[in-house]
Amino acid sequence: MSYTTYIFDFDYTLADSSRGIVMCYRHVLTREGFLEVTDEQIKRTIGKTLEDSFSEMTGITDVQRLASMKQQYVEHANSCMTANTHLFPETKEVLSRLKQQGARIAILSTKYRYRIEELAARDFPAGFFDLIVGGEDVRQMKPSPEGLLLAMERLQATPAETLYLGDSVVDALTAQAAGVPFAGVLHGVTTREELAAYPHIAIYDNLHALLSAASLPGVQAPPWVAWWKLPMLYFMGSMAWDELVEASGFPLFLFLFLLTLWWTLQGRRFLPLPIHRWMMQQLQPLNRRLRGFFLRVKRGRAIPTNTMSTTVCKCCGEIYQGNFCPRCGQAATTSRYRMSNALKNIAGGFFNIDSGFGRTLIDLFYRPGHLIREFVTGRRAFYFRPFQMLFILAAIYIMIVQLVDPDALRKAQDDEYKAKVVQEQLAEVRRSIQEKNSSDQERVVNLLTQVVDTLDAVVAAESADVPALSGEQEKTDMEEELQDEQEDDGGFFLVFIKKISALFAGGQSMSKRLNQFVESHPFVQRVANLLEGWIHGNKAFSVLVTLPLFALASRFVFRKPKYRPQFNMTEHLFVQAFIACQLLLLSMVLLFVHGHADMDDFYDVSASGIFFIFCFVYKQLYCLSWWESFVRTFKMFVIALLLLILLAILVLIVGGGMLLI
Repeated sequence: MSYTTYIFDFDYTLADSSRGIVMCYRHVLTREGFLEVTDEQIKRTIGKTLEDSFSEMTGITDVQRLASMKQQYVEHANSCMTANTHLFPETKEVLSRLKQQGARIAILSTKYRYRIEELAARDFPAGFFDLIVGGEDVRQMKPSPEGLLLAMERLQATPAETLYLGDSVVDALTAQAAGVPFAGVLHGVTTREELAAYPHIAIYDNLHALLSAASLPGVQAPPWVAWWKLPMLYFMGSMAWDELVEASGFPLFLFLFLLTLWWTLQGRRFLPLPIHRWMMQQLQPLNRRLRGFFLRVKRGRAIPTNTMSTTVCKCCGEIYQGNFCPRCGQAATTSRYRMSNALKNIAGGFFNIDSGFGRTLIDLFYRPGHLIREFVTGRRAFYFRPFQMLFILAAIYIMIVQLVDPDALRKAQDDEYKAKVVQEQLAEVRRSIQEKNSSDQERVVNLLTQVVDTLDAVVAAESADVPALSGEQEKTDMEEELQDEQEDDGGFFLVFIKKISALFAGGQSMSKRLNQFVESHPFVQRVANLLEGWIHGNKAFSVLVTLPLFALASRFVFRKPKYRPQFNMTEHLFVQAFIACQLLLLSMVLLFVHGHADMDDFYDVSASGIFFIFCFVYKQLYCLSWWESFVRTFKMFVIALLLLILLAILVLIVGGGMLLI
């Protein structure tokens, strides 16, 4: 008979809360004077009641004292347990797959229900679990079958159609007492041999095996890969190979190919079932290491344990126990100066940075979403402030450009100078037009000719594949147009705008129809040129200007309650500042790889690369699937672009609608 109901233990089965549990136990044991208990001893008690765990570790049997220790544990857990509990990498995917198959999903744990609900609300949509039974819902804890029987009663499930999954001997005894099939999961400290001593139908290394176990009743063998996916994989693989051969820009198709291949292999197979099982068995050590890495990505930096050794403060002479002096705040590990200290002092003198700067840089590479969530929700002692970091990275970027590609800075300065010259010449043209003096017609033509010659030189200085228009031809055409428009006093400037549009549109990669549309609508042309001016302005200033727009778009896209955590507008601004720091950091890396810089763009990362970075960050930040992260990111970029265009239109309307600089 197929299983229709899956009841899971929580700790070490669905999530790793060992760090939070050890912290809470350590807090109580230290206050009670039990300093010799090791972390391994604490982990061995996970799954038992708090009273039994404290009694096992300390030998205390007094009921009142155990109740006091339990109360201390709960109070400390309220402040640190949720932040230090993380789902195993495959948990969300496996539970979602079971849910899609129509199974009922429940949790049975000795942990309090309200705490499990708090954790579930962070990582799952509302109403995902059909039932959660916690320690406060039963009179007798596991291995008593009371909780398991209560769960089946509320779910209206029979023992034959129910599967209970846990990681410990206590879970195996609970299933045995309730007469329910049991499957062990080797996420915790209990070994395979210990679980095998009790009735079970399977013992899994991880929850993924639950979906691919052909021998498990109710779970089919992994199906063959659909035939239509093979040509799709071939197409993406060939495009990825072309990208690698040409080495041009961000390898978007390589990323899409690997992502599609990974998605295809989850629960699918290319080979016959015996070969598939053998291959999965051979890859098991690699899978374990990958799971460990992904778990470290979620956990982040471990909170240092509080030392109980007695220390004499070298600053004020205070005698204390702990990591920091309670009188002056100096660290207990203050040591003699070494070269590393000197380098930190030099960096601090130049950029006003502390020890959290390097740690934040490292985390931005591989766990930016988790870093942002931890920082915004309150875990800030380990990380550097985002806006200060943004300015520091911008300064470091300019220093690196001066070393690697100094010509880029000179070109940017030359372009800025030429732009000022053009602005001055245009101002003179506008004054002449506004005076409506026909005797100045020849002087206006000469001024416009100088402007065209200047812009022609700018275009000619671009790369060889961007054709520069002839200044002489442009001058002749402009004179003819000006003569045709003499009856219209304002026609000089409109014709000039059209010619400037043609000059800049000639070397762009836009479609011809779009160019014609922009050229035929002067107001649209002014909006486009204003946007281009913002984008190709000062790099740091341009980044700062776009942060509120991206923050507003992100706030709108992730406004629904199911996207947790729910950030306010200011917090979204901090999120965007961290993402900008990550993109600047990647720009520095690409600067060394390519050997040249592009001072006109926001970052040296391609547009597809920027889109991927946002997808990656949002996936970690909101615990989304790749597909949902892609959709949300796409919507966010569309809204940000619309806001940017709207802002440009408002600036032109407020500014008179005819001024374009």
